Amino acid sequence: MHCATAVPLTNEAWRQAGRISPAAILFVPICFKGTGRRPCILLCVTMFPLVKSALALTGRGIQRTVSRQAHHKAGPDFHDKYGNIILLSGTVFCASIWTYVITQTGIAWNLSPVGRITPKEWKDQ
Repeated sequence: MHCATAVPLTNEAWRQAGRISPAAILFVPICFKGTGRRPCILLCVTMFPLVKSALALTGRGIQRTVSRQAHHKAGPDFHDKYGNIILLSGTVFCASIWTYVITQTGIAWNLSPVGRITPKEWKDQ
């Protein structure tokens, strides 16, 4: 490939321009096929903070985090203590409201007319 070497801007130039911090910029030279010369285009890809932190983790750091979480005995949280009670009370509340609506409000539900409507006789002409 006949790509020119891409030279990124200096850290000071980025700070003066008021752009994203230099650590968050990744310069990627991409060569496109063209006639004669192959121009090299410099793309500026912004890395999200989550990706940066994921790339910064080392194998040892991950192992340390996993072992720390494995030895930590956490007490029951809110959902462990009250989850089933809240679920059951919500189910009872919902069922009671729908029972009231269906039986006491007098809403015409327009159920199936089978057996209530008699079809008219067919007219022969």
